[in-house]
Amino acid sequence: MAGRAGRICAGLAGLALGLLALAAPPSAQTAAEAATTPTEARFTVTIAGLRAAELAMQATLTRTGYAAAGNLRSTGLIGLVAPITYQAEVQGRRSGPRFQPRRYTEAAFTGDRRSAGVMEYRGRTPLLKRYDPPRSLDPYGLNPATQAGTVDPMTAIFATLRDQPLAELCRLQLQVFDGARRSQVTVTAPVRQGDRIACAGEYRRVDGFPPEAMAERQSFPFRVTYAPSGQDDLWQVAEIETDTTFGRARITRK
Repeated sequence: MAGRAGRICAGLAGLALGLLALAAPPSAQTAAEAATTPTEARFTVTIAGLRAAELAMQATLTRTGYAAAGNLRSTGLIGLVAPITYQAEVQGRRSGPRFQPRRYTEAAFTGDRRSAGVMEYRGRTPLLKRYDPPRSLDPYGLNPATQAGTVDPMTAIFATLRDQPLAELCRLQLQVFDGARRSQVTVTAPVRQGDRIACAGEYRRVDGFPPEAMAERQSFPFRVTYAPSGQDDLWQVAEIETDTTFGRARITRK
């Protein structure tokens, strides 16, 4: 069991860093950017039927900006065998459903490895301010100067998981840069299922990954199910499902 739990921990870490990283309280905003759409949620993560992690989210969307922060921690047997935590925070500007980060921070502990970093933006181009361990030591890492037009991982998660109007559901396509690697997140193809709407999603590795990782797998499909939030025309994430090499992963809203 310990061996299986350890393997699931590794899968959970990859899933979190690739797709999830949810929230702690976001930074305060100015009075001129008074909140228009707050999002607050808690999720339970199971992998192969085992309770693996808890996630919490608070985020604020304003007329001209957004702030979101995330917290993921492993629980149950997984947490005992190999504790995993991941925290991220971002602030940025927005124009309608388009988001432009200004500052992104992260801190992660994945069993036997700790990392932390800060990434800021000059216009639409990311600038690495600090990473520990240094991203320059990654032989496959990409030059941030070549990654204009990308967003950080937390912005991608926020854009997917935020409470949003019906007209904006399942219309997401983002290029994501985490300081070394580039990936793509898409959410499309809405389908009505009673009082819910299911969307087809994909996380795809694009560049900067080790060759063995690209050879093993590049596409990670998932499904996002939204339900009415009970507030105006807003819809909220009820569940996310995806297959992993360790079994079916399910993220369920509490």
